[in-house]
Amino acid sequence: MYEEKKTFDVLKGTIPDFRPIYKEKLLNGTDPVLKENLIPVEINESNGEVTKADIRETWYKYEEHKWANAVILKEGATELEVGAEIQESDIESYFVWIPKYKYKIFDMEKYTTSGVVKDKSQKAIEIKFGTDNTTDDGEIDGESTCKTPMINEVQGASGSDGKCQKDYWMTHPAFLAFDATGFWVGKFETGYAGANSVTDAQAHNNATEANKIVIKPNQYSWRNISLGNAFRTSLNYETNLQSHLMKNTEWGAVAYLTHSIYGKCESSDNCTEIMINNSQNCITGMSAKNKPTTGYPAYKDYKTSTPKTNNDISWTYTDKNSVLASTSGNYSGIYDMSGGVWEETASFMYQSGNSNINYSKSGMNDNDLTDKKYYDVYNYSVLITEYNKRILGDATGELGPFGVVIKGQDIMSSMFADYANFLSNNSYLSGACFTRGGDSVNGTDAGVFAFDEYPGVNGDLVGFRVVLAPTEEKS
Repeated sequence: MYEEKKTFDVLKGTIPDFRPIYKEKLLNGTDPVLKENLIPVEINESNGEVTKADIRETWYKYEEHKWANAVILKEGATELEVGAEIQESDIESYFVWIPKYKYKIFDMEKYTTSGVVKDKSQKAIEIKFGTDNTTDDGEIDGESTCKTPMINEVQGASGSDGKCQKDYWMTHPAFLAFDATGFWVGKFETGYAGANSVTDAQAHNNATEANKIVIKPNQYSWRNISLGNAFRTSLNYETNLQSHLMKNTEWGAVAYLTHSIYGKCESSDNCTEIMINNSQNCITGMSAKNKPTTGYPAYKDYKTSTPKTNNDISWTYTDKNSVLASTSGNYSGIYDMSGGVWEETASFMYQSGNSNINYSKSGMNDNDLTDKKYYDVYNYSVLITEYNKRILGDATGELGPFGVVIKGQDIMSSMFADYANFLSNNSYLSGACFTRGGDSVNGTDAGVFAFDEYPGVNGDLVGFRVVLAPTEEKS
């Protein structure tokens, strides 16, 4: 656990600070874990200015939509005293803490075909924070619980229910693989350090360049990097903090927290969608000024149609209005989860020897799959509507019923009508992994609940996000 360094000097009158480290009662022991390079910070709600937080004061409060933030400084930067402003030029990366929680399952149907879209977006997902794991036949406040379906006691089981039912409480699977009380998510899409143009930001597909990762606002997103290289680059970033490429279940954990009363829901039946980052230069931390009114052209016309530009006016991150695109509705949240670029996740439909799945084209190999905690694996599926093979909590199959719109080409979920293509082996892409969030020109189709299949190859509108999963020392 991070401890503020204090000295005791009788002659100078310096006294040690014996105040306890701040912990929020609501979180029930899932407060942020600060180790080594992670510096706790607060962000000014007027201008985004960053100051070093006093961990003995209230520097986060999820009950009031204020999520915990931390930064990693550039090599050679001087660590300042508590309360001092940290210059943007000294920051390498921003991260936001997602506390461990259980949620009430809100849909257990195993959708396999599209139907009539029924809007579920106004109802908040119910969440309770805590370090314990739910069990079969347990209770929370008189309501039933179930054990999170698992494979080899490591990850959520694709398509499996166990004893889970609708309205049961279940520990979200994203928190089980690392035996942690939460995880840190890159506050922005990953950028490439030193890139000063759109072209430069997509010219680097080198898995050895973890030292080029930068996670900040006003950066060109690092695009055109294969799934395999994004996977290994993320692993090599901060190995002592268990850095890795964001998994589909981890994206789902952020999406559900966003769609709760601790994120963008003001009450149990009043939720707001986060605004799209519509920067067609793929600049991080931006927000559209106007909500999109149309989606992207039908998928079959993706490469030939003109992008929709009805929302092409943007707020930059330094303008306080950019918080429209934040998962918490203020500067403490996560950005670029709607629009920006599609983000590859460490989530694979993999069947060894099946050449119809473009797994081999993704740059992945069997050696990447030796440690199961770093990825989600999905059962083989044929159609883009096989949502029954979802992992509970991954923000895909639970979003049904789904419906076909836009000339019968695109499938939309019941959460804000976000784009919803499941992994399959019978489509234009033959996807090996999920991408999430949509890109800058997807309009109404983009969103924190958007998902698509992708072969994992280099793509000029595909990037990635880094997650850290440090654990506290066991006493």
